[in-house]
Amino acid sequence: MQPKFLLLFVVVIAAVGGCGSSSSEPAPLSKAAFLKKADGICERAGNEQTLKAAAYLEKHRNANEAALVMPAGIPPLEKEIKELRELGLPEGREEKAEAFLDEVEKGLQALKEKPSLALSQENNPYKKANELGEKLGLVDCARNP
Repeated sequence: MQPKFLLLFVVVIAAVGGCGSSSSEPAPLSKAAFLKKADGICERAGNEQTLKAAAYLEKHRNANEAALVMPAGIPPLEKEIKELRELGLPEGREEKAEAFLDEVEKGLQALKEKPSLALSQENNPYKKANELGEKLGLVDCARNP
């Protein structure tokens, strides 16, 4: 291989492969940074649900609340959990945050299987996630359906 092609090859491999750590795990966050960023994600998801519900009701004026869960409630919750997982965990509270995220995913799965649960206070599939979120110090993320 000629030297200039070798150099080009090395540059391309470095660009494609990236530099630094190859870990797919995000760096740990401080507790304060985690709480702020996580609650921001959850607040945006709640706002998106409101906008999606309004858009749905524009086209389906006689729809009841249960009819809104799948088109307006689920997609923002799916996005929320994806973003929360990508965020990283709070330093020193990784296990508690992981348990919270696992419960959020369980709640989402339960809603997908039975959307009417979103309307039930006593059978709220997010009850445990909300409790764990509150213990972590979350506000918006501890108020799921």
